[in-house]
Amino acid sequence: MQFALLSFGFFAIAAVVIDMRLAALSQQQMQVASDEAAVEGIRQRQPLTVAAARAAARDRVEFQFDDDMDPGNGDPQFYGAGPVLNVANARASDGAGGVVSLPAVPVYKPVLEVNNGNFEHGDMVFGTYDETDTAHVEADDYTRSDFVPVFGGVNIGNSEAFLVRLRRTNDPFALDVVPGVSSAGPSLPMLFGKASLAHGATAAYDPRRDGITVRSTSISVMRRAVRISGPGPSHGFRALQRFVLFSPGTAPDTLWDSLGEHGVVTLTRGAGGQLFETPPGAPLGTVWGRFAFLAGTQDTPLTRVGDQLAFRNSNLVFSGDTFLPLVRDVNGTLRVIGFGHVIVTVLASDAVGPLVIRVEALARFMEATGSTAVDPTALFRMATVPGLAAAHASFPQPVLAPVLTR
Repeated sequence: MQFALLSFGFFAIAAVVIDMRLAALSQQQMQVASDEAAVEGIRQRQPLTVAAARAAARDRVEFQFDDDMDPGNGDPQFYGAGPVLNVANARASDGAGGVVSLPAVPVYKPVLEVNNGNFEHGDMVFGTYDETDTAHVEADDYTRSDFVPVFGGVNIGNSEAFLVRLRRTNDPFALDVVPGVSSAGPSLPMLFGKASLAHGATAAYDPRRDGITVRSTSISVMRRAVRISGPGPSHGFRALQRFVLFSPGTAPDTLWDSLGEHGVVTLTRGAGGQLFETPPGAPLGTVWGRFAFLAGTQDTPLTRVGDQLAFRNSNLVFSGDTFLPLVRDVNGTLRVIGFGHVIVTVLASDAVGPLVIRVEALARFMEATGSTAVDPTALFRMATVPGLAAAHASFPQPVLAPVLTR
């Protein structure tokens, strides 16, 4: 008699240890996949179309749950987002008395819907993210106070946040399995928990009957890059120029800040490596920049926010679509405050006279490869050098980098 009474407690403990741990493991596997997909989607948003970015995120999830990153050739290892268990002939009231069996594919293989309409409850959603919101809660209908979807045409392509969600539910609100919008795997059935006294908060949901709902949500955003790789095209990256342009903060009508999108300036190198503004046929004018390298080195490029400069003359100029460091006087020291995206054309070289280059400033740009917004050294400098964080946040047309934020 005593054992019979204690068995309810034993099964409750088993439900916590086994059933809930199985749900936690499934959620962890789903979270890893949604994290990767969210970053991939925001990485590919600018170099590709919005639709192609969604497809890249969807493919990333499928690759995550495949043995050789080729979902088309099967997966004998059965990688997936948690197990799938069939329960037949269970009692309708509490899910007890059923027969458990394994299907041919005993794991959940997510295939996300692309959600081209950008519906709030979709698998993939472009929108805006409010990092100051402290709630970070997703309601049953998938509304969030910290993330607002963007609706309508080209505006989706201008959004700077991307949400990806995976879910295993029994679709209680008819939002989870909508063709073209949302997808879901089956909820995780309770095994040992069926013999416990566990029940849902309302009669509409009983985990013994309806299974355990598991969801993962990830949000990525674009932030100003604090580091840009410097190797250049031979290593598969855009080149990082060895000259800098000044962004003087106190005079927003001059230098980098004055160019705007597709603004152009012609620069002539002086004897000391200065870059003078030189309209055609005019004498040397304002110094817009200089050739410079990392302080304390001979030829190391300036790759991080907060880097200090050593001015040196150089002939090294990369033509075409490139990045360049932007420099400002921060608390009495010239430092890199960020990076700009430019097209550089060499108009004249030393072989025929002074070095003359044409620089066209481009719009703010998300660099999918070779950039980061979370470099520890740069972030430490921004936290400890007075004025650096404000300078980094204030110049126009920055290079951006993808960041997983939730």
